[in-house]
Amino acid sequence: MFDTIDGLPVHPLVVHAAVVLLPLSSLALLAVILVRRWRRPYAWLAVAGAVIGTGAAAISVLSGRQLAAHVGTPDRHAQLGTLLAMVAVALSLAALGWWFSQRRATTDADSAATRLLGWLTVALAAVALTLTVLVGHSGAQAAWGGRIGESSTGSSPAPSGSASPDGSGTGADESTIAPRITLDEVAQHASADSCWAAIAGNVYDLTSWIGEHPGGSERIIALCGTDATDAFSAQHRGNQQANDQLAELRIGTLE
Repeated sequence: MFDTIDGLPVHPLVVHAAVVLLPLSSLALLAVILVRRWRRPYAWLAVAGAVIGTGAAAISVLSGRQLAAHVGTPDRHAQLGTLLAMVAVALSLAALGWWFSQRRATTDADSAATRLLGWLTVALAAVALTLTVLVGHSGAQAAWGGRIGESSTGSSPAPSGSASPDGSGTGADESTIAPRITLDEVAQHASADSCWAAIAGNVYDLTSWIGEHPGGSERIIALCGTDATDAFSAQHRGNQQANDQLAELRIGTLE
C-alpha cells in the first residue's frame, strides 16, 4: 500500500508532509512552551502538527523501503530517516504529555511534571529540527547529487585512448598509455575497502564511489572484483552522466 499511487512512488509524495510539518510543529512547540500566553490558543495546534508529522515520517520510512526495492537504498538517507521517525514519536508523546499536564494545572505556575515534560519536548524539538535538515539534505544528494552544477558546455570527455564505459564511444589517441590490468588482478580487489571492477575493457577503482552511489552501496559492492560490463550496461546504457562519473574512476585497461 506504500509502493505507488497512480503509477507514482508514494515516498516523494508523502515525505514533503513530514519535512514541512515536523519543523513547523517543532518551532511552534518551542514557542508555546516558552511563551505562556500563547498556550491556550495555539498549543493544541502545535501538538496536532507534531502528531500528524510523526505519522507522515513513519509512512515516509515505510514507503522509502518500497522505493528502495526499485532504485536501491541510499544508506545514509535511510538511516537518518528511520532515526527521525523515532525522534518524532518521542516528540509527539512528550508534547502530548506536556499539553495534558499544563491543561490540568489549577494555578498559573507549572508543576514539576509540566516543567520536566516541557523541557523534554524542547530538547526533542531541537533534535527533530536538526534531523529534518540532515534527512532532507541526504535525500536531495541521493536524488540530485552530481546532476546540478555541471558545465553548460558539457561534461568532460572520457580519458583519451579509451572507449566510453558503456562501450558506446571510441578513442584513437594512444599517447597516454594506461596500465594493463588482468581480470585476476581485478578479482583481488573484491571488498568495500578496495573495490575494482572491469567494465567494457577498462578497469575502475570504485572504492570511493561506494558511499556516494545514489542507488545504495550494496549495488557497488556486488560488482567488486568482477567484470561488471553487463550489470553497468543494463542499468546505465545511454546515461551520459553515469558514464562521465565512471570515467573519472578509471585506473587502467583490461589485459
